[in-house]
Amino acid sequence: MISRYREVVFGVVIGLVASVIDVIMHARVQGRTFVEELMHPEIEMFFYRLLFLAFGFALGLILWKKNQHERETRHLAEALDKLGREITGPAMIIHTQTQLLLTRTHPALPTEAEAAVRAIYEQSTRLQSLVSRTAVHR
Repeated sequence: MISRYREVVFGVVIGLVASVIDVIMHARVQGRTFVEELMHPEIEMFFYRLLFLAFGFALGLILWKKNQHERETRHLAEALDKLGREITGPAMIIHTQTQLLLTRTHPALPTEAEAAVRAIYEQSTRLQSLVSRTAVHR
């Protein structure tokens, strides 16, 4: 859990460090020990230090959400790259085989079969152009 929400934990740690620094400074100003100031703070100072923790938590949460969005975007781009790599081979084979069927004169294909092969050929051409276009944008 800590590794998944490390930004939030980091923010809370920053808030704790800021609170400890404030306890040290306030204890010196008031002439009290660190433990006295930590265990028996004035109510205003207690809420003031809670604000440090809340601010650190909020900062960590914002950073976590931003990084989560970046991780999801990176994962999506990797999935798209993988899909493009996996589609390229079969699309090339389909394209080549349909082109071979269309260019052969013997034996002649029935009209309906030739129309179906031509449609498959055109779609495979479109698929190859989509794959090559996404490869260029990477």
